[in-house]
Amino acid sequence: MLDHHFKGKDPKLRRAFEKLRAMVRRCGPIIVTPQKTRIVFQVRVRFGGVYPRKSYLLAGIALPYRSTDKRFSKIVTYSPKFHGHFFKLEKPQDLDTSWMPYFREAYKVGQQKFK
Repeated sequence: MLDHHFKGKDPKLRRAFEKLRAMVRRCGPIIVTPQKTRIVFQVRVRFGGVYPRKSYLLAGIALPYRSTDKRFSKIVTYSPKFHGHFFKLEKPQDLDTSWMPYFREAYKVGQQKFK
């Protein structure tokens, strides 16, 4: 159940999450798993997720390369083809179609189909 992640938070954060989930689902079927502190997106393996905070969502996706896009606030290398890219979402309007190429690449990581 996702509700406990958004309890007491600004409703725009839940709308931002729902928009993110809808965009990621355009890439193909996903498993959405609520955990204690985050909500995970998975195909075969985990490729993205959201950490709800008080005033924003800390979102992350796995890419098979390190992006130079300045919208990513942090990049963590886990393996040569698995780099976690983190970004903040404060409202649904923070997401537009320019994110879709990244979501498609992350989905491939979830499928374990690398470049």
